[in-house]
Amino acid sequence: MKTIKLLLGIVLLALGSTAKAQFANSTTAAGTRQKSLATMVTNDCSNYNRFNFSYSTLKLSYYGIEDTYPGFRFGWTGGYSVVETAPFFVETGIDFSFNTKVHEETKSYKSKSSTASLIVPLQLAYKLSFQNGAYISPYTGFHFKVNVLGKDTDTYNGETESDNWFDNDETEENDWDDYWYDEEETSEVYRRFQMGWRIGGNIGYKAFNFNVGYMLDFIPLCKDGSDKTKTSSVHVGIGINF
Repeated sequence: MKTIKLLLGIVLLALGSTAKAQFANSTTAAGTRQKSLATMVTNDCSNYNRFNFSYSTLKLSYYGIEDTYPGFRFGWTGGYSVVETAPFFVETGIDFSFNTKVHEETKSYKSKSSTASLIVPLQLAYKLSFQNGAYISPYTGFHFKVNVLGKDTDTYNGETESDNWFDNDETEENDWDDYWYDEEETSEVYRRFQMGWRIGGNIGYKAFNFNVGYMLDFIPLCKDGSDKTKTSSVHVGIGINF
């Protein structure tokens, strides 16, 4: 019996020693991996420029209806370092967006709306860079938008008639502020200028990147009586750093 207890004790001691060695090796490996990951990250605070091209959708919300306009966006973004010790950047630039939608189409009739805008962002970005050239860069901030085109086009039996959203005779005949804030007014008044909030990010490798973003305009596109047309957009695309 004493011999069995002695052998059992030796086996348990051996198993305990093996487990302790495995735990020590596992802890060392985890520390090595953590150290390896730390050495992969680099502090890149150099300024950058980026050319973007994206598929972009514009959503108009009015009278409880949501209308989506497909389109595209392209432009330039520049990133400027805020401090030398951390990869925080102020980003700005300019984008051109164009969106259009066919509302109705038959053999003899077609109704289509088109809109185009210039967008200037002002946002804060953080760039997590790796030694192999890859990086991740989330951002958030504001944007300023100038609507350069807004048009409805109706084509019937080959004859075309267009309506400019911003060419409103009633607006020219009335005081702008009184007209805009008059809740009893039922005619539509479109805004050339809008502002909004944006969020998104870039995932890149060396000169190439993939980008995605969301924009919400807190100044409505137009007002019709007490109703306001709210706008937002989503874009997904690629870019080239230079």
